Amino acid sequence: MHYGDLPMSLLAIIGLSLMAMVGLSEAFRGAFESVKTVQFDAARSLGMTNLQTIRRVLIPQAFPVALPMIINMLINLIKGTAIASLISVVEIFSTATQAASSNYKYFEAYIAAAIIYWLMTIVIERAAVLLEGRMDKKTRRA
Repeated sequence: MHYGDLPMSLLAIIGLSLMAMVGLSEAFRGAFESVKTVQFDAARSLGMTNLQTIRRVLIPQAFPVALPMIINMLINLIKGTAIASLISVVEIFSTATQAASSNYKYFEAYIAAAIIYWLMTIVIERAAVLLEGRMDKKTRRA
């Protein structure tokens, strides 16, 4: 099988997945580095195994640090779908362009597409704020 045999939507999924993997790996790398080594020493002194230390110490402290970067990556993926339209994958912006080409109302179609992107981003940001607030309350209680 060569390049020409792959459907365009699969190529878009692969490209966006690679972009997400790079961004998420960098987010988690930074978050994991934010956990002080003293925490690992304390877990070891309590007799925790490596798996328990990861599950009970590393992840609960690193995830709140990584969450804003994860949300940013999700928003960038939504924006990245517009790039996927360059290889003929139908998404919001290309759908608006196709709809506008039939009635020549490009301005209205592009405004509608922008509002859809804007609303999707607002919903994600609000959910992130709620999630960060819940995580902050759990951290304060502990």
